[in-house]
Amino acid sequence: MECDANLRSVLDAAGDRCFVHIDMKRSAWINPTLDLFEQVWKEGYRNVWVALQSYLYRTERGLTAEAFEFEMFFGIRRDLQNSLLEQGYHVRTYLPFE
Repeated sequence: MECDANLRSVLDAAGDRCFVHIDMKRSAWINPTLDLFEQVWKEGYRNVWVALQSYLYRTERGLTAEAFEFEMFFGIRRDLQNSLLEQGYHVRTYLPFE
C-alpha cells in the first residue's frame, strides 16, 4: 500500500526527534488505521502514536497502555487526567491559544 510506504518515510524522517500522530475522522478508517499502526509498531517504530476519536464507533481492539495516550485540554477534567495518570496511562495536556 502506498500509505504504508508514506508513513514509513515520515517516521524515518522524524527519527528520534519527534513523534508522528496518525488519526482518523471516520469510522470506516478505524480498522485500517489501527492495522497500519500495529504493523509499524511491530516493525520497531516507537515514534508513532494513534489518536482514537471518542465519538467514533470502533471495534474491540486491545492496545497496550504504552501504545496510546489520552489527549485532553488544560483545565478540563483535571480529576480525570490525574486518575488516568495514576492508572499508568499517558496523558497529554493541550493549551490552545490564538
